[in-house]
Amino acid sequence: MDPRRDPFRLSLASYPLSHAVIARFSDMDVNGHLNNVALSSYYEDARVAVDLRVFPEAPGRRSFSLVVAQVSTQYLAEAPFPGTYTIGIGVSRLGTTSFTHSAGLFLDSVCLGLSDAVIVHLVDGLPTPLPPHLRTMIETVAFPAPGIEATPDIDAQDARPR
Repeated sequence: MDPRRDPFRLSLASYPLSHAVIARFSDMDVNGHLNNVALSSYYEDARVAVDLRVFPEAPGRRSFSLVVAQVSTQYLAEAPFPGTYTIGIGVSRLGTTSFTHSAGLFLDSVCLGLSDAVIVHLVDGLPTPLPPHLRTMIETVAFPAPGIEATPDIDAQDARPR
């Protein structure tokens, strides 16, 4: 399903974790809205916050590393300045050597954008199957959050708030 039409992706309540970001004046571009590079950094901040929560051992002290293999971002509406944004985030796919963070950018419960990042688990620089204890930790932030139903005020046909 196209994530722009998925009611779970468009509802902040569907995400198991959230991360707040206050837009800075320097995040704005010449068009008066937040720049795509700034928005990408918001998603990155949320991904790192989740990874630090799920994998609390300091990155330099881990026996493994996590690297970004692919990022896709979809912009649904302009993000104005000023604003305090909430990024909802969770893990939507858990593979053998990788997992996918799925995130939504929200302002006042309206989804303005979506991002997916494929993260690869490396040991000694090589993709390596995620061990059971890491898989269990990742599953604690599964998207959509357990027991969540699609928000009724989202029209999945056109993916815009009513």
